[in-house]
Amino acid sequence: MRVIAIVVLALLAGCGTDQLSATDPPVAPVLCKAGPDCDAKWARAIAWVAQNSEYKTQFQTGYMIQTLGPTKDSASPAYRVSKLPKGGEEFEIKFNGECAKILGCKPTISEARAMFSEFVNAAPPPQAPLPPAPAAKKRSSG
Repeated sequence: MRVIAIVVLALLAGCGTDQLSATDPPVAPVLCKAGPDCDAKWARAIAWVAQNSEYKTQFQTGYMIQTLGPTKDSASPAYRVSKLPKGGEEFEIKFNGECAKILGCKPTISEARAMFSEFVNAAPPPQAPLPPAPAAKKRSSG
């Protein structure tokens, strides 16, 4: 009986959190450069959370997105996304989530992290500013 209790507690400790396991597929990090690149990816991060969370956004800044939740016994994940400086002008957009369901989240945090990374990394690269148009030549009257 004691062994069963230990196994159940060990399983519960790993369920519904943002912990990565050895079986999780690798997920491309979300990296960006300050300016239009980070602006585009951060906007996509905000959009992904808004479209994929069953909870409302609790707060949102230029560096953090946090949803409400998780609700007791719900398999719906709550999300927390942070834009963290890596040095110079480079940032990493980190994704975390959790739910309160003993048997885990739907989607799992690993699945949500992969979908988030794919969506945010799909942001088009920033465009270089266009050169100024040449000045119009005056017509000479003749």
